[in-house]
Amino acid sequence: MRTLPRNVVVYGFTLIELLCIAAIFAVLLLFLIPTTTNRRGRPGRDVTVACMNNQRQIVLGEMLYASDNNGAQVWRSLSKRFQTSTSQDPNLAANYFRRFTNYLESPGGFVCPTDKSRTAATSVAQIANSNLSYFAHLSATEDGPTSLLTGDRHLRITGTTAAPGVHWVDTNNPIGWTKELHSGIKQPAGVMSFADGHTELVKEERMSAVVQRQGGDKLLLAIP
Repeated sequence: MRTLPRNVVVYGFTLIELLCIAAIFAVLLLFLIPTTTNRRGRPGRDVTVACMNNQRQIVLGEMLYASDNNGAQVWRSLSKRFQTSTSQDPNLAANYFRRFTNYLESPGGFVCPTDKSRTAATSVAQIANSNLSYFAHLSATEDGPTSLLTGDRHLRITGTTAAPGVHWVDTNNPIGWTKELHSGIKQPAGVMSFADGHTELVKEERMSAVVQRQGGDKLLLAIP
């Protein structure tokens, strides 16, 4: 019986191994390609998660601030003039967020990744409206987990895009969302944070319910 040369046998086994490796890679690609496509097809959702993480860190910073200040929340530490203000003070939001920046890893977390008109601050002193993507609720309470603390700044008040400054919101001045920050989401929506530390994506149709849950007649919002 004729036998093949040793080198032919070795090459044959090597070819079989290469074909097996190629087949394994082909199978892996079948799994990886759909995953990559899906991720690229969900830009709005991915950015929403990033904004939720930003606001979750902001809430944590507020809690740490209160812990070091005998329980006084950030909005309570502002002067009474700001608590009851009806003026359009354009710097109030910046004053608010500066209070607890030291409790965050970086002031860059005040900017949503898709907020093209805002840039991340590199220092506390630098923080201005141009470094903020989030509003602050100055009439917040500590009476429950649904107490609103912060939210995305792309608000509409009574159908008009909210300008920087202090705004009262109530049933006569309803709020909604523009499409500025989350254009990848089909329905107008934005991220909000609450006193129990949770954040959520709130669609426009649910915003009136969020306002009603706050108690009181009006909400005082500082919008950057």
